[in-house]
Amino acid sequence: MTPIRLKVAPPTDLIENLTGGTDPSIRAFLTAFTAHSWSQHYGISLRTLGTRSTGDLINRLGRNNCVTLGTKPRIGTIVGIAILRARLKNVDLGRITPWKNIARDNSPSARDYGVPFLIAQNDGDTIVAPATTKEFVRKLCRDGARLKSVSIQSAGGHPTSAADSAAETLEWIEARFQG
Repeated sequence: MTPIRLKVAPPTDLIENLTGGTDPSIRAFLTAFTAHSWSQHYGISLRTLGTRSTGDLINRLGRNNCVTLGTKPRIGTIVGIAILRARLKNVDLGRITPWKNIARDNSPSARDYGVPFLIAQNDGDTIVAPATTKEFVRKLCRDGARLKSVSIQSAGGHPTSAADSAAETLEWIEARFQG
């Protein structure tokens, strides 16, 4: 059986997704999660992103808060995100070493992997930037990848992307089994 790649709203270019999302609160929260995890994994000081208190806030948000999409976050999370939005307003991880190198190394290459791709993206997604995913799809196509791209048109945004593309996904998988 041929391996396949199935991606629903994939975060392709990580820097573009952290800076290109339409919701500044979500961008701040994702930046906190990303910076926290990368600082832990790669041993990077969060001081490269601001003051010690900014680093402490990033760590608190990254460690102690889990947001379920479609539900109200805790008040501490809301306040933390608001503060972080202000503090990271002019911070671009794509311009700061070593963050830009780590983001590049952790972003998938837009190349033909030799297996078929299905990429589904909701045009109203505020978490994974639709324009970034579309550019990734264009690059895959230019490289000759076997690809089906599904544009999801629903009000659900990112949280419902998998469910909204389920019928097309199942048809695509069945077609893989059929050869």
